Amino acid sequence: GADPGCRQTFPWGSENTDILSHYKKLINIRQSNEVFQQGSFNIYPCNIPDILLYTRELGTGPNSTAICVFNRGEDPLQVTLPESLSSKLATNQILVNLLDQTQTVEITNTSHVSFVVSGQTPVIFLNLLNPTSDDTSTDDSSTSSDDSSPGKSIPFIFSIGCLAAIITVMMILRNYHKIRRD
Repeated sequence: GADPGCRQTFPWGSENTDILSHYKKLINIRQSNEVFQQGSFNIYPCNIPDILLYTRELGTGPNSTAICVFNRGEDPLQVTLPESLSSKLATNQILVNLLDQTQTVEITNTSHVSFVVSGQTPVIFLNLLNPTSDDTSTDDSSTSSDDSSPGKSIPFIFSIGCLAAIITVMMILRNYHKIRRD
């Protein structure tokens, strides 16, 4: 019969490196930011079914809070941070998406922080600018008590495994939906 085409050599030079590039970017983000290495892992409730929201937190100041949001749905969604999380942020701060640094969120009102997350996309926001001195004094009092935080603290090793699993599942789902559409 006809050759089924399954005995050909690997197509060197034409391999898809998107996943490799994505993991290299995640590794670089983790190595460049101490909050991902030592910060606590806190899950926050979100009233949108397709959204997973958690933080990595390590003290106060610049680079101390990473906000990770995963949209597993196909449509872009407007996400508003719960007040228990947004109250920990300072006004005049700019959050930068480390996966796409063109996406930023300027915090002008800590009681209402919202942004859009594209379908089947993660965002990892980090506070890269120092809060003003007026905001720092009020920010310390809101973070001094860990007992009032609604987030659930999870051991660090679980958070790395969880993050890797979530990203892998999201990429598989993205490819699955792409194949179904084609």
